[in-house]
Amino acid sequence: MDPMYIAYFEETEEFLQKAEGCLIKLETAYSADDINELFRIAHSIKGSSMMMGYDKIGNLTHKLEDMLDYVRKGKLQLDSQVFRLCFDGLDYVKKLFESKKAMLDEENDKDVVLAARKLEEEIDQLLRGISEEKNPDRKQSEPVSGIVSAMKEVEHEAKNRYFISVFFSDDAPMAQALLFMIFHNIKGIGSLLYSSVSDHDIFASSPDRSVTSCEMILNTEMEASELYPYFELTYVDKTVIIDISTNSLQNLAVPDTPNTFAFFEMFFNEFKKIYDVLFDDQTINSSELLTIIREQAAKIGNEAENASPHAVKWEIKRCCERCLLLLTGKTKLGNESRNMIRNEFMEMFEKVYRFVRGRLIFKIFKARNRNFKNQLSEIVERMDKTLVRKLLIDVSALNEWETSDLTFLIDLKRQLRGKGITIAVIAGVPLNKRLVNILDSIAPIERFSVFDTELNAALGDYAAEGRSNIWGGAAK
Repeated sequence: MDPMYIAYFEETEEFLQKAEGCLIKLETAYSADDINELFRIAHSIKGSSMMMGYDKIGNLTHKLEDMLDYVRKGKLQLDSQVFRLCFDGLDYVKKLFESKKAMLDEENDKDVVLAARKLEEEIDQLLRGISEEKNPDRKQSEPVSGIVSAMKEVEHEAKNRYFISVFFSDDAPMAQALLFMIFHNIKGIGSLLYSSVSDHDIFASSPDRSVTSCEMILNTEMEASELYPYFELTYVDKTVIIDISTNSLQNLAVPDTPNTFAFFEMFFNEFKKIYDVLFDDQTINSSELLTIIREQAAKIGNEAENASPHAVKWEIKRCCERCLLLLTGKTKLGNESRNMIRNEFMEMFEKVYRFVRGRLIFKIFKARNRNFKNQLSEIVERMDKTLVRKLLIDVSALNEWETSDLTFLIDLKRQLRGKGITIAVIAGVPLNKRLVNILDSIAPIERFSVFDTELNAALGDYAAEGRSNIWGGAAK
């Protein structure tokens, strides 16, 4: 049987048992909590049944939901008639449900369906008898709690917290059924702090929007690796789980210490020396290259050992150790070994750059089409210039520059140069040729290094500002 149907039958059976328990308790003593619980159960069964295509169950529970809504708002007394309608309605729902569960032919339900329709008409007549002033506006009724709301109400302190994104495949036929399955699967393993979908998205007969993915924040004792099976459903294209627990986020933070800044400044300076020789096949022989790589890798690895703890520290150390291992016993560096070391170092560079980007060493400004000068000025004014060595200005999406923008950019470059900060311009792929031509035209006044990608701009020479005005390297 399809997992969606299995989940529906399990969930509905549990709801029906709870509903019967609520009615029995209400016969003994009135309780607003039991009335509200009964109302929520009717709403949930209605929504999930409609979603699965079981309209007869959905229609009957919808009428029971309407009647219970009147009761909980004090517009209808919970008298013997209402009790009879609730017990009879629950009995018919059970029979229709068992028939669906046993996959019996609809002909077997004929008598139950006729009795259910009569009961629906009786409920309609009862509610019509209430004055118009007491008739609630369904659109303004109180929010209904369902499976999503129930998970949000659970108080569950847990050591782990995850942001989870679930993406549906393009051919998913029933997003509501898929959402129901997802939340049904995880309802017992934690609590929800946030969900991008609501009970209305799952249970409404006519949802207000099309849902192609869902995001949530889940508190749970489980590890991320244990969670993936809960989302392995037909029509789920991919699932992304990110640990946002306090300890995990602290590990991602860049320590704001002089020691940390000095380490990363050293790393990028030493890496540039390695990069220049690794990607220069003509001006250095293999034995000299071997010596330089050994020296620089050992230096970076040793400094990483002494640096403050941070997320990429051990990545750097392991990369250097792997490269030194590759060089063990070699007197010359062949093309295969050179390419392996190139890949190791470029992967390491990208990880470290992504880690410090915008926080230390590198600041980035993405130019928009309005207020270039004001926006850039604000960024520069706010940044701690003692922690910056390069400002990357991305103009790939910019259509034009005003003369005042260029004047400001030239003045800014000269001011930052005095503080040990260089500027690199990112023109995009393909290049924003219009702006590149403008920068070429002002080269006699002030030369700007222009790069195709952000990573290449970060790799550009700190001091010399590039060997050509437009530069693209290995890091595409």
